[in-house]
Amino acid sequence: KCRTTADLDGCGGSRFGAFLADTWALSLTPGSESWGSAALTTAGTAPTGRWGHAGVFDAVNNRMVTFGGRVATGYTDAVYELTLGGTPTWSQVSVTGTPGVRYFMTYGYDAVNNGLVIQSGYQTTSIVADMWYLPLSGGSVHVWNQLPADATASIGRVTGSATLDPARQQLL
Repeated sequence: KCRTTADLDGCGGSRFGAFLADTWALSLTPGSESWGSAALTTAGTAPTGRWGHAGVFDAVNNRMVTFGGRVATGYTDAVYELTLGGTPTWSQVSVTGTPGVRYFMTYGYDAVNNGLVIQSGYQTTSIVADMWYLPLSGGSVHVWNQLPADATASIGRVTGSATLDPARQQLL
């Protein structure tokens, strides 16, 4: 079910205190929306179990990209991709720079420029009030960029919901 844009993929989470590392597909076919009957079989090196991470669908490269989260040993700033053509395959994405370990951040996908935007969230036990951008195209190493803060971004937030307005290039 991962092979078409009519599906949505998800991974990780927690259940009764256990960190999950499974990957599931949700069919979005109109009239028959449903989760698959079993977790997907994937190739590659999957991320360890996590929750509170960001996950976006990168339509340009037909993949799901995840960032950060809470893991059994603490917190992470790792970026992973799940390619969706053929056999879904996990791999860690090479990045330079970092917004630091992060979980329960607000995030969105920039479809115009093909990138991941994150704002605020927890860094271990502190709430931070910053915004970062990770381009998802161009080259084998991606570089995190800290974005300038505005008055509303100066208030740290956690577990927020957002969408990116492509016309105004704003995280709402």
